[in-house]
Amino acid sequence: MGAVIMKNEVNKKEYPKGRRCTIDLTPAAAEEVDRICEIFELKISDLFRYSLLLMRIYADATGEGKQMRLVSRKDPHEVQVVELPLFSGQKYRRRKIDVNRENKDVARTR
Repeated sequence: MGAVIMKNEVNKKEYPKGRRCTIDLTPAAAEEVDRICEIFELKISDLFRYSLLLMRIYADATGEGKQMRLVSRKDPHEVQVVELPLFSGQKYRRRKIDVNRENKDVARTR
């Protein structure tokens, strides 16, 4: 016989309603979170949502062989490449992502 699946366990991991996270930050990291939230007038939860969105953009670009760059508004020839030490020594392989999935609100606003 097959396994019995409780009604509330079906698709729990595939379609989560959300997740509460608790993380420990160093005093310096906690100060930086507060500083960025103050600059952009964000709640901490919004800061992390936007951070996830930026990480996804970076991961997708890296997986496509692209770079993320910062370009000066004053001088468009002044360019800085954004490099994160996440994939050093290994090539990032982009997973195929269903663009129609329901989690497009990663960086939803407050």
